[in-house]
Amino acid sequence: MGDIVQNKKYHEVIKYGITLRRLDTDDLELLRGWRNDPKIANQMNYREYITPGMQKKWFSTINNSNNFYFIIIAEGKKIGLADLKDIDYGKKSWEAGLFIYNDNFLGTLVPFQIFLAQYDFGFFDLNLETCYGKVLNSNTNAIKFNASFGYTLEPGQDGLVHQKYVLTKELYITRKEQLLKKLSKFIDL
Repeated sequence: MGDIVQNKKYHEVIKYGITLRRLDTDDLELLRGWRNDPKIANQMNYREYITPGMQKKWFSTINNSNNFYFIIIAEGKKIGLADLKDIDYGKKSWEAGLFIYNDNFLGTLVPFQIFLAQYDFGFFDLNLETCYGKVLNSNTNAIKFNASFGYTLEPGQDGLVHQKYVLTKELYITRKEQLLKKLSKFIDL
């Protein structure tokens, strides 16, 4: 899987009217600005101020075949970040993350389109079977959104601030079919 980082097939995911473009060095300052904004930072596990040096160091550790960080492009605008990280190809699992910085796209169909493009990539292109997500227990919007796709709380997470959720490929496929029927009325899929 080492060559996967250089593979053009994995540089860009274009599905459901969304483009996920692999994060590169030209995006680091934009991403750093988004991550340092309290509206995003307050929803993250890591909340400290990120310096340019910290951002470059972080990028050097994640720019590999075990992590896919994508800039989300909708309607020609860079609006946020979607990631598949800590991929374990042996266990066929990964951890997912997503945030939308541009508020104009919140409360629209765009988050669903992003989720579908991101998870299709993980489950079908990378042939993974299980996805994990960590969500702050106070982030009720993310919890409800993830539940709509079938995420369930892992055992022993009650009362924890950073809760771990799980989604299987099988459940994703079922929920995706249901969601696509609903979305097809509103967007051309």
